Amino acid sequence: MLASRSLRNDIFALLDIGSSKITCIIVQRYFDNYIASYRAIGFGQRRSEGVRSGMIIDFDNAEHAVRGVIGDAELTANTRVENVIIAFSSARLNSSYFAAHVKLESGHVRLEDIKRLIISARQYAEREGRKLVYLNSIYYTLDGEAGIRDPKNMIGKKLSCQIHAVTSTPASIKNLECLIERCFLRVKSIVPTSFASAVAATTKDEQKLGVTCIDIGADAAHIAMIYDGQFMHTDTITVGGMALTHDIAKVLSIPLTEAEKLKILHGSVLYHNKAKSINIPQLALIPDDRKGSGSFQRDQPEISLVDLSDILYLRARRQLEFIKDRMEKNIIKHEFAQSIVLTGGASQLKGLHKLANEVFECPVRIGCPPALQELLSEYQGPALSTVVGLSAVNEESVEMMYLNNASRPLKELYVNRVEQWLRESF
Repeated sequence: MLASRSLRNDIFALLDIGSSKITCIIVQRYFDNYIASYRAIGFGQRRSEGVRSGMIIDFDNAEHAVRGVIGDAELTANTRVENVIIAFSSARLNSSYFAAHVKLESGHVRLEDIKRLIISARQYAEREGRKLVYLNSIYYTLDGEAGIRDPKNMIGKKLSCQIHAVTSTPASIKNLECLIERCFLRVKSIVPTSFASAVAATTKDEQKLGVTCIDIGADAAHIAMIYDGQFMHTDTITVGGMALTHDIAKVLSIPLTEAEKLKILHGSVLYHNKAKSINIPQLALIPDDRKGSGSFQRDQPEISLVDLSDILYLRARRQLEFIKDRMEKNIIKHEFAQSIVLTGGASQLKGLHKLANEVFECPVRIGCPPALQELLSEYQGPALSTVVGLSAVNEESVEMMYLNNASRPLKELYVNRVEQWLRESF
């Protein structure tokens, strides 16, 4: 029998709603020498429904799929969860940068001063009707001295902060929150998919020196740039692995499911074995150029790996060049990103990192997230970078924590007033 729902903060769900799959990991947080660690106690994964490029396109189907995944994870964990940390991906995500300022009335930096600064930053980020998804400081400045990482208790008169804010359209956030609420869960926090993947797939040294992480999913690539350990930029480009599957299916006239199998089992963008061929199930009519455009060859039983590689190479190179062009328009890439890490399910295509090395002309590797304790080996790999990264990012940035803490006294005051009214009235 499942345990009753618990409000404990040490057990919660990590949820990644992608276009091809939905993944949930239930984790338990524990502390070892005051350092938080996470143990996976439940896992669920199902085919995604009702979602495309991070946008909900069919509410009922999406709800059914999310409920199923959460239920699977709860069964394996033998418990029920109340709170969920969710990855958010949308083409409408936008990075913005600005400075926030506050005068120090006490002559030194208090937590209240930082809260006031971050609250004003949130108001500024949402000034044009946008909805704040994530906010982090790049650095603080105290009385003109820049580069401060943690200004608490320092003496000064004016505190400033260079802010990176990730915002989206209110509707996309509200729809996601509504979906989770309909599954009887409470959103603990929302983290950009790109940032969660980057934290999981890159090393501390890469994050310090500057790295761009590209999480390539089924129909979108999520880009995050990190420098000096700080989240600097995010972007979403609607290119992904499903386009390669469609190319195989279209050229060979086979079902998408068979095309996906070919891509996973035999696909490569840099294949050199000209002699080897593979069978193609359910092959329909294909044009035979040797006999003219109107002629067809019937029931061709096999295709060489070179021909399959040619199909994948053209699309993969175009996608990488498109991502490069998008990144080149961002000045942050020129200033800070020293290397590139590919992750996500579509990054596992054989030879893709070598092709990316040619296109980007910089070091490129495939990033795999560290394994959560108790997570089985079959539930590990680049395809799980986002959901594993949610535990690494934890609940939120320090700045988001300040925002939430600042709002709690008002909520508690309201609850107390309602409780007092009920006692006096009944």
